[in-house]
Amino acid sequence: MGRAFLARFFENEITTGTDDLKTSFFWLLAFLAVPGFFMPMLMGFRWNLIALVRGPEALRLLTRGDKTLYIGFVMIATSAITAIAWNSLLGDRRDALVLGVLPVRPLAIVGARLGALALYMLGIGVAMNALASVTFGLNLAAHNTFGFAVRGMIAHFVATVAASACVFLWVTGAQGIVLAGLGAKVFARIAPIMQVLLVGAIVAGFLSLPVLSGSVVDTLMSRGRAVHPWILSTPPLWFLGLYERVLGTSDPVLLHLSRIALAGLAAGAVATVVTYPLAYRRVLIAAVEEGSGSTRAPIARILAAHLTRLIGRSSRVQAVSQFFLATIGRVEAIRFIIAATVGLVVAWVMPGWMSMASSRPESPRVLLVSISYSAMAFLIYGLNIAASMPADRRSAWMFEVTPPGRRHARAALERTMFLFGVVTPLVVFLPLYGALWGARFALTHGLFMILMGVLVIEFALRRTEGMPCAEAWDPESLDLGRWWGAYLIGFILYTTKLPEIELALIDTRAGVAIFSAIAATVILALRIRSLRRRIPETDTSAFAPGDVLSLN
Repeated sequence: MGRAFLARFFENEITTGTDDLKTSFFWLLAFLAVPGFFMPMLMGFRWNLIALVRGPEALRLLTRGDKTLYIGFVMIATSAITAIAWNSLLGDRRDALVLGVLPVRPLAIVGARLGALALYMLGIGVAMNALASVTFGLNLAAHNTFGFAVRGMIAHFVATVAASACVFLWVTGAQGIVLAGLGAKVFARIAPIMQVLLVGAIVAGFLSLPVLSGSVVDTLMSRGRAVHPWILSTPPLWFLGLYERVLGTSDPVLLHLSRIALAGLAAGAVATVVTYPLAYRRVLIAAVEEGSGSTRAPIARILAAHLTRLIGRSSRVQAVSQFFLATIGRVEAIRFIIAATVGLVVAWVMPGWMSMASSRPESPRVLLVSISYSAMAFLIYGLNIAASMPADRRSAWMFEVTPPGRRHARAALERTMFLFGVVTPLVVFLPLYGALWGARFALTHGLFMILMGVLVIEFALRRTEGMPCAEAWDPESLDLGRWWGAYLIGFILYTTKLPEIELALIDTRAGVAIFSAIAATVILALRIRSLRRRIPETDTSAFAPGDVLSLN
């Protein structure tokens, strides 16, 4: 049974199938093991020079930033893996339906799942950090004893595997607490929010990692330019303390940090082990209740119905938008894309938002204005990728045989993207801009946001054809091998030059009018060209896509 549960961790809707996910997963682990293996080799010359000139003890002190950088990388990578395998970490409805009727004790099922989770968790930690422990231990023992090198390998392995396991246990513990305490139905509604928070934490950790690694040495020594006491509250510093404790230290600050790391690891383990039986029982009860029917329409379904009516009056436009919104709510891969997009937006926007709210700058600045444009671009392209992912490849033939009107599908996507990708940032940012710099600036900036939002939507949909979530996304069509530089430069210009133009024209009505006319012309040209783009013809004389017989 434990082997079957372990295999379940490789079954995920985010990829096309079990075998594909296994292959991708092992390639991912191999990719994640490379930085830790080569980082000490690249830093080896500098580390040897420090040990030669200033001694082994100075090397140990001055490389704490490098250790923190790698520990943070491990925690971020593990967080990304847990976000991808989100629905596989706890028992789901299929487990309850299949195993609930078998003559197997629930405790045996729970024990098997916990054992599989432990193997999965430790397998990832060992695969990512085993080779890195050897190279870190050898290179950080420059001009030191062989015993210190062995102790360094053990310290690196213990700290990094513990950091990776802690992330897993925090996520599974949080899932178990919510599921056991609130039930499967409430958990299904809260899970996307938890995924958003997890992805936001990943992005925030990635952005803050250079600050952590660059200031850890000065902060621990309490002197220098980069003393930031707040970094002692971050998990990478906790496991740096565990690293140094295993290596052998008498520093009270590091010993205190190691105790926090062990307490966090123990708290995640206790939460996971205690809530797993309760969570399984909740899932089993929910499976029986759903099987018996008689449930009210959830709030999300009612809200989706109102949104579809808001998006368009045409029944065909409403049908397309209803299908798109329902797919976002039900398909794990697409829901993960939306959660990742929202998490990215929150992590990207939050520093600028907090800066504006705390310092209250007297005049608009390019960096502060650009975050609203960035939020729009991320949301629009996140929805575009979600619309390009197939809900179910086996049923995509239905939309090939009876496709919706091209203009209706296009209108539904445009209006949905405008509602969520443009209106939402408008509602969030304009009140803040108005409070800081006046209603006139807020209204003018709102006009710029609407124009640029519609322009980004038309640019994103320039190659879109047919029903959303009915055709596989083809990333090769972006041709990133040749055009990644152009995309990067375009994003930089969009988030820097566009705010500069806005701030230069903000006080001239004629300038704003001319800019609006130019933007409207470009939008119209993009839309007309996209709608006139020829769709490749498909031969349905024998069999339609999906091996379904065409009855023409």
